[in-house]
Amino acid sequence: MPCQSKHKLESASARQQGKMRLMAWPAVANWHARPEQYCDYRLDGQHPAGWVRAKQYANGTLFLEAETPLAMAALEEILQLRGHAPTSSSTLSMPTQAIREAKHGALTPNLSGIVIGQDESGKGDYFGPLVVASCRVRPEQIRMLQEKGVSDCKQLSDAKVRELANWLPTALGKEAMAVTRLSPRLYNQLYARFGNLNTLLAWVHGRTLERLLGHQKVASLSALTCVIDQFASNQSVITRQLRPLGKQIAIHQQPRAESIPAVAAASILARAAFLEGLDALSRQVGVALHPGAGAPTMASAKKLAQRFDAR
Repeated sequence: MPCQSKHKLESASARQQGKMRLMAWPAVANWHARPEQYCDYRLDGQHPAGWVRAKQYANGTLFLEAETPLAMAALEEILQLRGHAPTSSSTLSMPTQAIREAKHGALTPNLSGIVIGQDESGKGDYFGPLVVASCRVRPEQIRMLQEKGVSDCKQLSDAKVRELANWLPTALGKEAMAVTRLSPRLYNQLYARFGNLNTLLAWVHGRTLERLLGHQKVASLSALTCVIDQFASNQSVITRQLRPLGKQIAIHQQPRAESIPAVAAASILARAAFLEGLDALSRQVGVALHPGAGAPTMASAKKLAQRFDAR
């Protein structure tokens, strides 16, 4: 059964920008445009992880289909529908009310106390695990993180990410972090169980947060605030997956939350764990596997297929 998801694109410019992202996507070299009733466009293509399809309806609904969870993750990633909130010029997945609240600051939490940041890595990559990391930062530790260069992992080299990931447990304490890593096999099993990528992500975030909270020595968990880099337009997607301890603290999603030191640290831990998992998989199969879904990754995939076909 193919993977499916629906998104509401609020403006004509957002719909046009989405189409342009698809047409420029290097992982799908040849899109097939097909006419369909009530659609501005329908595009069918072949991604290395399986076939993908995008239907943009005139009423603003964007309907996506993919053959596999990995293909769907890559499709939503290229459209910026997962993991990061879109820019104001391309309101791809946030409903109108959420955009209005964000403009008026309603979605900005009070971060004056202890903050737990959470982020994920590997969700749009062809090879490697899906990783979610959680990191607790006290107010007096923020300056130390900033002076050390802790920031969004996407702004850092992989070498720097590994260096900081090795330093963080010493600086913050091992009890201040938790990492959950799903192998591709387990990821596929869980996707078959949930049938929805955001629900799966929320489930992993909930379990990771619960493990971290189990190590905290505070008078009351209600004094903690958790900030998650936004991946779901509806907060209930996350709250439904919280465990007993997680239900006791304030949970916030925030666009581009890596600007918050705790989330930046979590992004580094997640990226480092992803790279470690990718390295382990490379050693296991005897082929150097690359992150992402670009030309080097596709070359690794062909080499891997040739090696196993030869057997």
